[in-house]
Amino acid sequence: MSWSLLSLSTPASSAPAISESVTVFTVSPWSHGIKEGNGNHTWLSFPNAVDAVANRVDISKAVFAIAITAASMTDFAKQAAALNAVFPFKEFEKCQRHAQALITLESDKYDLVDTVESQQTIPTNAIPSIAKLSKYTISTEALNEANALAGSYPLANLNAFESRKPALPAAPILSGGAGWRFYAETDIKNAMRVNQRDHAYTITAMVVFSGSSDELAFLRELMP
Repeated sequence: MSWSLLSLSTPASSAPAISESVTVFTVSPWSHGIKEGNGNHTWLSFPNAVDAVANRVDISKAVFAIAITAASMTDFAKQAAALNAVFPFKEFEKCQRHAQALITLESDKYDLVDTVESQQTIPTNAIPSIAKLSKYTISTEALNEANALAGSYPLANLNAFESRKPALPAAPILSGGAGWRFYAETDIKNAMRVNQRDHAYTITAMVVFSGSSDELAFLRELMP
């Protein structure tokens, strides 16, 4: 029940079995009503991001959160890129693009609009990395069924097909990443302040998932 460094691990649970939808929302240095400062160069310190989440989250449910935080926009963009490389997620992809544009804003005079964030409900298996694991499992099952049918006399012509079918795909291996992760089932607001980064971390973005402990179980396996 505290913040810890994020790491990725291939879950033991079956990705195709996931059918739950969880509530997800984002806070960032560009979120209306949450960001600090004015104009294009706004910021959001880690403790203030935690406060924003604590004021918005449903404390009757379990909470899983992912955060990237840094003391400069350049480092923030690098962390977002490192996380997106192994765990593509559109909220952090937007943060990466926004941060990268701000780094060169003075030279290219590109005026960015504020991010309008809204709470939404998404299927857990719609997250790209989880969808990839699901696709792998389904492909494996299909190929195993083809192998079983090949020995059946009425389907002897599958022998020719078997020689042409693609090899079993390699299972995706998830590792690496950057940032922080949080999970708690009770006393959410106080738990989010345990082991949090201080105000020196001025650029912070958090994606927050809210649901039952069972609905968040796969995410906890993915990021133990």
